[in-house]
Order: sequence, then C-alpha cells, then structure tokens
Amino acid sequence: MTRVDHAWAAGFWEADGSIYLRRTPNSEFHRPYITASQTDDRAPLDKLVELYGGRVEGPFGTAYGNTHWRWSMSNTKEVRRFIRQVHPYITIERKKRKLKIAYRLGFYIIGKDSRSFSRQRERLELEEEFRTV
Repeated sequence: MTRVDHAWAAGFWEADGSIYLRRTPNSEFHRPYITASQTDDRAPLDKLVELYGGRVEGPFGTAYGNTHWRWSMSNTKEVRRFIRQVHPYITIERKKRKLKIAYRLGFYIIGKDSRSFSRQRERLELEEEFRTV
C-alpha cells in the first residue's frame, strides 16, 4: 500500500464513511465499528476490502430506486490498522478526534489492558468521550 492509497481511503471515508461504537455482546463495553456506503458502484468498497479488510454487504435497494452497498469493519486489529494508516490524511477535525479515541480504545480490547478489571473505568470514560465528540 502506498501513501496515495491511504490518502484516497481517507478522503473517501471522510465523505462517505462513519465510525461509531457498537455494543459488545454480553458486555457493558463497546468496540469501534467503521463503515462506508456507496450507491450504484461497489468498486471503491471492494478496494477498501483489498487495502484494509472488512467486508462489503449488499446490494440493498433505496427509496429512490438505486442500489447501494456498505463496507464495514469491526475487527479491532483491522480497525486500528485502518486508523493508523488514514489518520494523517483526515481533515475533518471531528472525525479525526473520533478516530484517535477509537484507536486508544483498542488497547482495552486487544492489548495488555484488555482483561484488566482496574482499567475498565478508563475504558468506559473513553467510550463516553467518543460519544461527546
């Protein structure tokens, strides 16, 4: 992958993507979930899968008679890699802050702190910070 790939992905995601927290089953915690949607042309989403992983769902119909697809990624390692590679190219400050918080949350999901009971409060505080951005 090149810097051009990362810059393209950042621009595409800024325009057509979202990041939010999805509840982890059987837990009070959430994990980052990244998506992007595209109408009438699946190819950009397939490129995101090729570059970063995740999957493409669809096609889905729209109220206007169009077809759209959705790329999504929830695997924490893939999410963190995506954030690390596109973050330098993100220009919308709100999205940039959300990516930074989501990256930090990854330490509590897969890092040495993932099983630490004493760090759960910090994780919940990060989740709350994410929601207020």
